[in-house]
Amino acid sequence: MARKFLQSVVLILSFIFIFSGKSPSQLIQNDIIINEWYLNPVSSEGKEFVEIVVLKQDADLRNIRLSDVDTKGGAGSTTEGHLTFPNSSYLTNIPLGTIIVCVLETPLPNGNLFEQDTNYADGKMVLFSGGLPGGVLIASGRMDISQNENIVLLTNDASDATTLDFIATGNNTVQSNYPDAVWSNNLSAGTGGTVTYFTNSSSNGLNNDNGQIGWQVNKLSTSKSPAARNPGQTLPSVNFPPVIVSVSRLPYIPQAGANDTVYSQITDDGGVAEALLRYRINDGGENTVTMVLTSGTFR
Repeated sequence: MARKFLQSVVLILSFIFIFSGKSPSQLIQNDIIINEWYLNPVSSEGKEFVEIVVLKQDADLRNIRLSDVDTKGGAGSTTEGHLTFPNSSYLTNIPLGTIIVCVLETPLPNGNLFEQDTNYADGKMVLFSGGLPGGVLIASGRMDISQNENIVLLTNDASDATTLDFIATGNNTVQSNYPDAVWSNNLSAGTGGTVTYFTNSSSNGLNNDNGQIGWQVNKLSTSKSPAARNPGQTLPSVNFPPVIVSVSRLPYIPQAGANDTVYSQITDDGGVAEALLRYRINDGGENTVTMVLTSGTFR
C-alpha cells in the first residue's frame, strides 16, 4: 500500500517598509541643530553638555562631528576639541524629533551625573565624550565650552565637511573659517554656571541661525532641560519607525498544494504607504509581495 506524505511548508518572512515623504539622503544644513548647552557648571551640577535635535526623519548620524575648534578638521588642544560620533549601527535611521545630549568631560573635577543611553526608543539619547569612562564619542583634544565660543556640527571629520549648524558667542570671530556656515548676530558672551538654549523662530519654526531670534542666553541652571524640550519650545513629535507586532499563518502546516495565508499586525504613528513581504518556501528562491495600505489594512 502506497503511503502518502504531507510536505510541511517552512516560510521565512521579512518586511521592508516604504515611507511616504523624502527618502534618506545626505545630511544638509539644519537637519540637526544645536539646541542647548551648559557652561562651566559648579561641582554639584556635574559636567558640561551640548544638546542637539534631529530634524530629519531616518537621519544617519554616523561619523558626524561636534566641535569647538576654530577650523574644520583643525587640531584640538586641552581647551578645545572634537567629538566624533562612532560608526555604529545604533546611529542609523534616527527618528525626526530625537533629542541627543552630548556630555563633555569638563569641568574635569566635576562628577558625571548622567547615564549613557544609546537607545533612541524613547526619543532621546545621552552620549559621553570618549574622555569619560565608557564614552562612545571619539574625542580629539578636549571640547571645553568657553565664554566666547563657537559650537559647530559637521558632517564628518574632514577639512571640507559640510557645516550642519554653527553657533557663536561673545567676540568669537571664527565664522570666516567655516565659509558655508549660516549664522548672524553672535549671542552674548557666556557666563559660568548658566545655560543657553533655543526656543523657536517665527511661527514655531526651528531656524536657529540668528542670535537675536529665539535664543535664551545665560539663564539660571534651573532652566536646563537636557534630553527634553526647552522651556516654551515647540518640537516635532518623534516619528518612530513601524513595528511588526505579530506574524502568523493559517493553516500553520498546510497540506501539499493548499493555500497558506499570512497575517501580520504592523503599528506605526503614520507615514507608511506600503510593506514589502519577502518570503521563501522551504529551500526555494526568495519571493516578494507588495502589501498596500487599504482601509487601514495592508493587503
